[in-house]
Amino acid sequence: MKSNRASRRGGFLAEDLATWPTVNAETLHLDIALDYRAREHAIRMYSDSVPIEQIVQQTGIDRSSLYRLVKRCLEAHPDGRIFGFRALVPYTRMESSCQSDPVRLREARPRSGSLTALFTRYPKIRNALWDYAILGKRESQRTNERCPPLKSIHTLFLNLCDEMKVTAPMYPFNTDGLGRPAIRKWVSKERHIHYLRNLGANDPEAVKRARISSDDETAVPATRLYGRVECDGHKIDVHATIEIPSPTGEGVIKKKITRS
Repeated sequence: MKSNRASRRGGFLAEDLATWPTVNAETLHLDIALDYRAREHAIRMYSDSVPIEQIVQQTGIDRSSLYRLVKRCLEAHPDGRIFGFRALVPYTRMESSCQSDPVRLREARPRSGSLTALFTRYPKIRNALWDYAILGKRESQRTNERCPPLKSIHTLFLNLCDEMKVTAPMYPFNTDGLGRPAIRKWVSKERHIHYLRNLGANDPEAVKRARISSDDETAVPATRLYGRVECDGHKIDVHATIEIPSPTGEGVIKKKITRS
């Protein structure tokens, strides 16, 4: 039988959450609000001694990430209190973290975390870029663009940097590719997260089946030789389709390959 005594996990009691600094999720950008709510739900389940496996299944937050979030929530905030739920907002800068330190933006040689630092200092760049890369929405367009190519996303990224007065020698203008490799990786990751989120809205079990690992950005595992391949067409503006056997067994379905 479950004990009525409040359980202690990660250094806090379940009832302690009532005293934590809170966040108004309604003021957050759409995708950031969704991530925040999932994290908050995971923390509340954790404080209620819900089994870790159940938390992972319901929220999509893996065990190591959950422990990291708990630790962040309990860190001291400059205002004298703990961070509490404020630490769960994506891209929130922790005083003890150097990865999102804006000083990185001015270094002669960029290091890992420069793009995160840029997004932390200029959230408008990140939000506008996410809207376009994931939803195909731009202020200058009346209709949404389906799956914009990397070239257009990167161009918008540089234009947004210009609007926010981000200039050399700050990142991304201190790199040979002007941040393009980091943008490519970020877009791939965000599209995968968005895919899993939409998948889990209708079928939480489908997320578990689609998720390979926290580091894998591919939704479909390769189960046989050449089950998953990559076509490198960066030297030309390539357009291609693949033929997929119809699930009904009648012929094939032609699918356009999305450029990344």
